[in-house]
Amino acid sequence: SRNALESVVVQHACTLAGMVVAHFNTGWSQAEVRHACELIEPSLGFTGQGFRDADLGERLAPFATFPVLPLNDVAAIAETSRTGDLPDPGPDAPCLIQFTSGTTGKSKGALLSQRCVLYGGWLRPAVYGGNEHDVWLNAVPYHHIGGSIAIMVGALATASAFVVLERYDRDQTVRLMRELRPTRMGGVPTMWHDILSSPNLPSESTV
Repeated sequence: SRNALESVVVQHACTLAGMVVAHFNTGWSQAEVRHACELIEPSLGFTGQGFRDADLGERLAPFATFPVLPLNDVAAIAETSRTGDLPDPGPDAPCLIQFTSGTTGKSKGALLSQRCVLYGGWLRPAVYGGNEHDVWLNAVPYHHIGGSIAIMVGALATASAFVVLERYDRDQTVRLMRELRPTRMGGVPTMWHDILSSPNLPSESTV
């Protein structure tokens, strides 16, 4: 799915439950989706919307040998699910399968531990003085390591406010910069250049 609040909930819930989560790239072809399914053998899938509101469930369906649920149903599922004690996974327990970009062949799934994911998200804000007063504004896709760890876990590790953007849109990003006064933002150079060229960028902004 493109970025969604439910994706954040699912990742954190899987981590607490000692399960392994993997975000699929919304730009993958059906062949790439098949490769990922065969590689990691999921036991459950959640799908949402992709580019131009494409139904990603249809792209996954031909290869799904496991239940696939709409991402929008996460809240309803939580309300009707039974409760119980959570496991206590150790720091070396598997946590996240991060797929590579696939520039040199098929995407590889790198298995990251609980310790690796937490430290990867915590380290940068810790070094630069991040704290609970921060407001994170992010449009980096969650299937990218910058989104799933550096941004999502970084905000959680510092108990910061986290603003979910479905996808990058310059006008929306600049508007939220004015309204929310974020202290930390996720992005790539292309986004920064685009934001800096906006005529609506607040004059007092530092990017």
